[in-house]
Amino acid sequence: MISKPLWIPVARDGDTTDGRNIPTQDLLDMVSRFDPAVYQPKVYGSLHGYENTYVTSGWVCGLRTKNKDGVTWLHALIATNNNWFFLESEDEYPPIYTSVELIPKWSEHEQKYVQPLLVGICLCNNTVIKDLEPVNKYMVKR
Repeated sequence: MISKPLWIPVARDGDTTDGRNIPTQDLLDMVSRFDPAVYQPKVYGSLHGYENTYVTSGWVCGLRTKNKDGVTWLHALIATNNNWFFLESEDEYPPIYTSVELIPKWSEHEQKYVQPLLVGICLCNNTVIKDLEPVNKYMVKR
């Protein structure tokens, strides 16, 4: 079941729970430079019961930012595939969060590449992004 792409909040500016910091400007730069024709990040996870196996659940085909209460949020437009929709109800599974893989800066000799860069989005059961809501409601079979 491939459905219409979904806009989902995946990150925000500020400190993360694992000690990193995501600057607002990095989020804005990612959006302005994003080109799925050059690189299309995968959405993946190991939530389907496969030990040490990561299943691709979709691809990022767009990025945008939204400002809410002084916080800049990064939203990803995710084109899903059949692996995305595996829940019968929103409460069937523990909370599922997105975890963004970011490369904030490239080394000096690699300036020809886009920076910063969204490499991928992992689906996981813990979040490092403060105030991020679980994505379970987007994963219910329709």
